[in-house]
Amino acid sequence: SGTVVDQAWQHEEKPWGRVDIVAETRRIGIYRLTLQPSFELPTHHHQQMREAELVLEPGLEGWKDGLPPQALPISTVLEWRKEQRHGYRNISDSPASLLCIDSPPFDPKDEILEAAL
Repeated sequence: SGTVVDQAWQHEEKPWGRVDIVAETRRIGIYRLTLQPSFELPTHHHQQMREAELVLEPGLEGWKDGLPPQALPISTVLEWRKEQRHGYRNISDSPASLLCIDSPPFDPKDEILEAAL
């Protein structure tokens, strides 16, 4: 009948926005990360997890390995290997999201935040 139903995902509130938990298995996790305007997901890395991310909305900039921030247009694909430092900032006036696939699934103990400069 063509009826569209919104999925009621589990979610976690973060200092920078929200994480919607789309799906998790033993091998992967799929998440939607939404950064609020003017907020930043600070530089961090993972010791066990690899990530692939897809930019869903305009307004994000990101950085890696200490390089300067770069604009991330919609449909930009990012891949992060273990130990690779990276972060994001929403420079727009609206929430902006990434689709994130983690292998293995996200574990907060594996997210190593950089010390504030």
